[in-house]
Amino acid sequence: MIGKLENRQIELLLILKEAEDFLPVHVIVEKMGVSTKTVYRDIEKIVKNVKEVKLLKKQGSGIKILFSNFLIEKVPQKQLVKYSLEERRVNILYYLLINSKKYTSIEELSEMNFVGKSSIVNDLNYLEDRLSNENIKLKKTRLGTKIIGDEKNIRKYIMNLIRDYSFIEDGSKEEYYSDRIEKNTLIELSSKFDFKKIELVERIISKHEKNLPYTIGDLYYINLVVHLLIAIERINSENYLENNGFPNITDKKFYYEAESIAADIENEFFISLPPNEIYYIYQYLVSMGVGNLNNDVDFEVKEELENIVNEFLKAVSNTNNKVNENRDNIYYLFILHIRALMRRLKYGINIKNPLLNKIKEDYSKQFSDVSVLARKILSEKISEDEIAYLTVYTESILKLNNLKTKVVLVCNSGFGTSLFLKKRIEDKLKNIEVVDVVSTKDIKFYDLSKISFIISTVKLESKQDAVFVNVMLNDEDIQNINRKVYGNGNEV
Repeated sequence: MIGKLENRQIELLLILKEAEDFLPVHVIVEKMGVSTKTVYRDIEKIVKNVKEVKLLKKQGSGIKILFSNFLIEKVPQKQLVKYSLEERRVNILYYLLINSKKYTSIEELSEMNFVGKSSIVNDLNYLEDRLSNENIKLKKTRLGTKIIGDEKNIRKYIMNLIRDYSFIEDGSKEEYYSDRIEKNTLIELSSKFDFKKIELVERIISKHEKNLPYTIGDLYYINLVVHLLIAIERINSENYLENNGFPNITDKKFYYEAESIAADIENEFFISLPPNEIYYIYQYLVSMGVGNLNNDVDFEVKEELENIVNEFLKAVSNTNNKVNENRDNIYYLFILHIRALMRRLKYGINIKNPLLNKIKEDYSKQFSDVSVLARKILSEKISEDEIAYLTVYTESILKLNNLKTKVVLVCNSGFGTSLFLKKRIEDKLKNIEVVDVVSTKDIKFYDLSKISFIISTVKLESKQDAVFVNVMLNDEDIQNINRKVYGNGNEV
């Protein structure tokens, strides 16, 4: 099974899978930066531990791996092993991205990483190959090495490295508490950005978020924080987005808040943001997923968008009946989700869904159906991460429940993740009706008079009548909920 494999062996599987045909061993050696013996040892361990894999050898051609019903995916965030080859290469790439304005010599990289020049040459060759199919490239001259490419693509790649790899060092400690960013993520960010900068950016977002039609979902919120932190660092080093013209602004309210956020950033960080940087902030704002509705802000939904949503829901439900007769919150939130999704597709903004694999596993048929329809109705290029969010939204909207015990779900992981947990509760506990999903901030003011109890993924100090659960809803969580409903002696 794949759980017995090391990260390096998973990387080898991915290389062989991408090749699709026989791959010479020396090519694998060059791609991975390891010895021939190591490659052969890793292949033996793969074949021994993963029964779904078969190995083919062909003299003069190399090695080919046959896969049968075997899904290989990278871990959402890979923990870098201290002083490992992978850590060095990721850190070199990050350094070159951050310092893309200047050439960096092999001598500099050698001294920074405490390795010989020949190792750095191999690292740069590996990175050059890694970037060969990307929108940024490695340029090597007598002056040294630098990253070349569009500034927007450089920032995206920096974002991807921060998102995909763990840079936590020994002894890393958080210096302040964030209401929106969990402890481990906060420590991760602090490995690349100063805590004071993170705190300032959070304060600026919080100030202007209340003027938007909805709060930003936590996953998207972190993306926005990181985007602004990267932009501030890049602008400080005089790396600006290219000026590709200024299109018409369709969402005036969002653009006004983007301008206000930019003004606060200029005042706090003593930098100047040109119009194209403000427009980039605007792109992120209109592409953010929904946390909770802000009832104090009016927001009109265009009929064209509503028609797309209804077409999608009718196709998923395989019926011509109306699926939005009640016009409840979740339907409206789904419209806002589709609206933001279409902006992300338009502006090339990618998101990661941390529950992708679990959703694909638990709702495989629904995921497959939604995938076909999403690529037909929305875009052929839509990612599986986006499809996973669509799956939990549509399942929650279309599923009719006749449940008895009314509960409220408190979850701070964003609305998409909350819907996933809501669906899990409804599937596993037929005796429960989740009547609403709220944040820890909103539960303080929620009318609980008609609610039996609260199910929460976070500890609630002020609410005693609550059951604490994991976002994955394990067996112990189900037992605890049943104890709450029936008492200790009446589990079902």
